[in-house]
Amino acid sequence: MTLTQKFEDAMIEQSCLPNTRATYHFWVKRFYQHNKKPASLWVPEDVRRWMLSLHGQNYSSTTRKQALCAVKFVFDHVLKSELGWLDLPPMPQVRQTLRTIPTREEIGRIFSGLRG
Repeated sequence: MTLTQKFEDAMIEQSCLPNTRATYHFWVKRFYQHNKKPASLWVPEDVRRWMLSLHGQNYSSTTRKQALCAVKFVFDHVLKSELGWLDLPPMPQVRQTLRTIPTREEIGRIFSGLRG
């Protein structure tokens, strides 16, 4: 059975949504192209080098997390091996903005200013 078949079976087994499956396929393919070696020879140091490469190319932290999750999925569910500690550069926290919900009075002022 090929890596692709094992990967697809694992995605189905873990009930991954179609968008997740497509995204993970994309990142695993990119990882494979970067490594240029079969999946059976992948080691955590390969992941570390790839993540440092993505960091050096100024990929956003969200994108790097997504790529790392895809490769971690392969290690966990397909290759059945541990990634362990990778010693990656820190990923900045994505700031969550608070939603501002207008009060009834503010909405009333907005609507009172509308014409037509």
